[in-house]
Amino acid sequence: MKEGIPIELIVPLHVAEELKQSPYVEKLAALKSYKNFKLMLTNEDIKVGLIVTDKHFSLNLYKKEGIEYDISTGLFSSDSKVIEWGEMLFWYCKRKADFTKMQI
Repeated sequence: MKEGIPIELIVPLHVAEELKQSPYVEKLAALKSYKNFKLMLTNEDIKVGLIVTDKHFSLNLYKKEGIEYDISTGLFSSDSKVIEWGEMLFWYCKRKADFTKMQI
């Protein structure tokens, strides 16, 4: 964060409600002052966790029950074509996001 690298987080509304609870609300309050951190809300019920950086890609899905995020399995790659695809997926989700700022 301190290096100024942009961090953009898109979360569905039901997750945003969870972020208003402890311990997340305190952590988000600390991030509030960083101009390179952006939290965006979407009405879409996103069922994936996507991380895309300049060097890595990670995609995780929810467990079969659809309630919990499954961090035990996923797709990971450092291939430039996969990273490019991940960026396109992120931009697709970002276009659908509501940029209303969440009150922290």
